[in-house]
Amino acid sequence: MGRGGAGHKDPPHFHLHSLEATDADTITATLKDILLCLNLKMHYCCGQCYDGACYMSGKRTGVAQHISSLKPKALYTHCYGHAVNLAVQDTPKNIAVMKKIINTS
Repeated sequence: MGRGGAGHKDPPHFHLHSLEATDADTITATLKDILLCLNLKMHYCCGQCYDGACYMSGKRTGVAQHISSLKPKALYTHCYGHAVNLAVQDTPKNIAVMKKIINTS
């Protein structure tokens, strides 16, 4: 239960941060800083979910690998919401009737 009494939940944390670079090292360092500022410990991390960009999901040098090296049980999963979005975008292109509609609009 949140601090506001019965039925009240604390709002979720939402942060926007500008990055000096978009490489895995910079993104990982920023994530670690955010966790530190929120007083969240990596010890409790049990999973990671990102899109399939190489800086995020790269098996050797991506953010997922950096986090896994700190917390091996923090398994990486491709973001299902992102995967569904990609599928929805691609589906009309693969259906002949939809292809005609898209090409004539």
